[in-house]
Amino acid sequence: MDIVTTPWIDVVGDAHSLPFRDGAIANLVMIDVFHHLAYPTAFLREVFRVLQPGGRLIMIEPAVTPVSVPILKLFHHEDMIMRVDPFADGPQTGPDPADANMALPHLVFVTHQRRLAEMFPGMVMAKRSWFDLWAYPLSGGFQRWSLLPAAFARPLLALEAKLEPLLGRLLGFRMMVVMEKQP
Repeated sequence: MDIVTTPWIDVVGDAHSLPFRDGAIANLVMIDVFHHLAYPTAFLREVFRVLQPGGRLIMIEPAVTPVSVPILKLFHHEDMIMRVDPFADGPQTGPDPADANMALPHLVFVTHQRRLAEMFPGMVMAKRSWFDLWAYPLSGGFQRWSLLPAAFARPLLALEAKLEPLLGRLLGFRMMVVMEKQP
């Protein structure tokens, strides 16, 4: 699913008003979507509506860590605005779907996780982890350039896998959040 028509998309729709019936979705998987949503609360209401009991929302998003923030602010084109209320009625990003606030996932699922739990008591956080310590930023992310020689990628990823549980929250550039709808 995407908001624009392309040959590789099966469903065109807006995440704030998901085009699925109640309880129709077993799992909703998103990569780099949540921080583009103008109305995160409206989206979460829709997720709760369309997920089956036991269904999961699985997201990979930019991480807010002491290492990632200064680097992302310096080198990444998307905004990172920490001083917003992610549950406010007004828009959290600009009107263009490409507009973003990379801080939104952190604000909703870390800073204000209690408020999230109060607003959506039928959803629980099944997993939250931080990863991509060095390989992702050295690779350039979604850029065409890379500072990481191909021969070093596999060993670096193996080292990261061992260190992520200890250092992910300090050094990670990516965050995974899994929310589960309770039966």
